[in-house]
Amino acid sequence: MRKQRIFGVIIAILLFAGLITVRSLSMIHWNEVQFSKVDISIQFPDNQTLIFNSNLQPVINTFLEEQGDSNALTVNAFLLETSLEALPYVADAQVYWNMDQRLKIALVSKQVKAVVMIGATTFLVTTENEVLKKPLEAIVDVPVITGVKDSSEAAAAGVTLHRIYLSQVFNDANLAQLDQSEDRLAIVPKGYNHTVWLNSDERLTDDLNKLTAFYAANTPEKLDDFKRIDLRYKNQVVSTTR
Repeated sequence: MRKQRIFGVIIAILLFAGLITVRSLSMIHWNEVQFSKVDISIQFPDNQTLIFNSNLQPVINTFLEEQGDSNALTVNAFLLETSLEALPYVADAQVYWNMDQRLKIALVSKQVKAVVMIGATTFLVTTENEVLKKPLEAIVDVPVITGVKDSSEAAAAGVTLHRIYLSQVFNDANLAQLDQSEDRLAIVPKGYNHTVWLNSDERLTDDLNKLTAFYAANTPEKLDDFKRIDLRYKNQVVSTTR
């Protein structure tokens, strides 16, 4: 009985020593692991490209330089996530290490709903109505907003565009241009040769309802004959043919 007890103690000591050895070797291994490559993946909205390696690489390089030896266990991934999310068109960033000597960076791009011209400069309005300067390489297929004087008016036009989409008369696929002036809005639809004039104030919703009824009452061929459809007058639609 005593021999069995002694044998059990020896086995326990050996197992404990083995665990300590494995853990020590593991810590030595991971303390020596450094990143050999950085993998970047970007999730874009449909028909939009807004983030480029030329914007990301300086941020990543600066971060890695500040990490010293870029050891896998000491790299502050949250710090890099914060730096990447501070870039204009990055909506979300995740930085992680999957134990294969590669630093993984997964980004989600913001989505824009309009191009806006302010003077000679081109900006983009995001779905959150942020007004951001358009990257030179950016590829977008969205309506164009004109007639605004500054970023505040551009953001307000983004809100108006959302109101227009709620009517379901137009969406980003069939609206080409929204022009804003002090007394009216002008919409240029895709696929037609006419311009729609509407009130820009609280009457906009009623105007869009009138437009829905007007479109329903006319064939596509007849709509092609119109040059302008003016909805700014109460209970009537004033149209001009070519």
